[in-house]
Amino acid sequence: MDYVKEVTHKEAFLWDHNDEQSANFDLHAARPNAGARDVRAPLPPADIPIVAYDYGMKYNILRRLRQHGFKVQVVPATTSASEALKYKPAGIFLSNGPGDPAALGYAVEAVRS
Repeated sequence: MDYVKEVTHKEAFLWDHNDEQSANFDLHAARPNAGARDVRAPLPPADIPIVAYDYGMKYNILRRLRQHGFKVQVVPATTSASEALKYKPAGIFLSNGPGDPAALGYAVEAVRS
């Protein structure tokens, strides 16, 4: 059974292009009575473009990638290699997901390409 098709995003999207969801909290630098947005550590520039195949990926993985300077273009699990490469990534990230990878012939084909 292919559970990935049930959990993958249906459309490609750029993760956190406004840097609003990925900042890391820095409680040591917090001032008394500071709001949640005031205790966030600044993010490094997003200057390393990657494509992340979504096989059921958790958002915290995307947050952590962005915190390390990656500009993350998320694509659905069924995206072909030629479509993913149109984003001109410096690398490809394959997320984890539910079920047996052997049932994902389309994923194996995209990785081979």
